Amino acid sequence: DSRGRFARILEEFEVGSAGPAGFVPGTTTRRFRIIADNCLSTLMVPQTLAQLRSMAPKATFDLCALPRQGDINQALADGGIDLAVGNAPSPPLLLRTVPLIDAEIACVVGPNHPLARRKRLTMEEYLDLDHISPSPREAASLSPIDGKLHELGINRRIAASVPDFALVPYVVSQTDLVFTTCRPFAELVAQMMPLGVLEAPPEFGIMTFQLLWHERVHKDPANLWLRRTIRAIGAEVTSILRPLDSANASQRNPVTNS
Repeated sequence: DSRGRFARILEEFEVGSAGPAGFVPGTTTRRFRIIADNCLSTLMVPQTLAQLRSMAPKATFDLCALPRQGDINQALADGGIDLAVGNAPSPPLLLRTVPLIDAEIACVVGPNHPLARRKRLTMEEYLDLDHISPSPREAASLSPIDGKLHELGINRRIAASVPDFALVPYVVSQTDLVFTTCRPFAELVAQMMPLGVLEAPPEFGIMTFQLLWHERVHKDPANLWLRRTIRAIGAEVTSILRPLDSANASQRNPVTNS
């Protein structure tokens, strides 16, 4: 979109002649550490690693979890992390950012949930439900859901939290808990299990994923190559997701067909 194009133009202007020149992906043995601990990971990480491995077969790529205290700033500032994919409603002001992917927000419920065959939720209904979250409670402000609710001056009841996104669909399928996530991930898990997908309250708006990095590596050729590569993959994923969103517009609830 226009934000992404402007950010790319601005970055390339600021980096100038310090672009990827001098960095050779095919021969580098560098270790790259990337935080990619959100619902986009399942959709994007396999393709990203395949592409990075084909371009830099001798490099090492570590996909890392969000720090328990949610301090992405410090992790990027001290060099422990090279790049992060975040989806906080308000990205940290001290970091460089560029938009990656925009996605609708949806709610996932188990097949026996009273709302399993509903198509959408109001905010009033949403706040009356019990929820599950894969975000550390200490990092709630970085959650695209709890962070947005905080901006609205309201809170939801998180009845359970888990340390891994992969656990969520299994827990939701056997409980009355509600999982709120980006629609692409919701649709993906609903294809694998008999889960219901509902439109989230409109107050949530759109979930935006961003790339985040620290000023100290802004002109680093290797980091610039990494950012450009992931942005290109993000554009490919976006081109795939948009037609799927249109195709699913009239079929928001897989449970009705199970």
